[in-house]
Amino acid sequence: MSSNVAQGRGVCDIAAKVRKAVRRAMSHSLRPRATENHLLDMGRKQSPLFYNSRHQPFTRPGITYTLGKYLKKAKICHKDEMFPDQLHPHMLRHSKALHLLESGVNLIYIRDLLGHVSVTTTEIYLRFDTELKRKALEAAYPQVTTPETPAWEDNTDILQWLQNLCRP
Repeated sequence: MSSNVAQGRGVCDIAAKVRKAVRRAMSHSLRPRATENHLLDMGRKQSPLFYNSRHQPFTRPGITYTLGKYLKKAKICHKDEMFPDQLHPHMLRHSKALHLLESGVNLIYIRDLLGHVSVTTTEIYLRFDTELKRKALEAAYPQVTTPETPAWEDNTDILQWLQNLCRP
């Protein structure tokens, strides 16, 4: 495996690991552009892999625009599916990290994939908002939730016991 260096946020450089097979496939399919722009040279930050319609390098706002355009189409074609209001490039990165984490991939590997210097930065993905997940599940499966008050909320003994737990 080899690394190509890309400009990250701020002044950080991100070394993206590229498998040799992927590198060979890229060099074969992108041979003219790869040769012309030295795409496969190690450490080339100035040579983008993808261009926009004006033959300029993709920018974060440009990618956000493209994602938004296809998000609108997806919402129209799949009205019964849930979609976020907006879609940003970083959301794809975050989603991939969460999927890997949920699949049991070690946090160290996810850190390396994301290009984080410290595993403490990657640990952010371990924290999640249970209330947000509950709301998403309720929206996806409305028949599961009921408007009834849970039985424990009517039980004054349990409520009194819980209140006494908090007292010194």
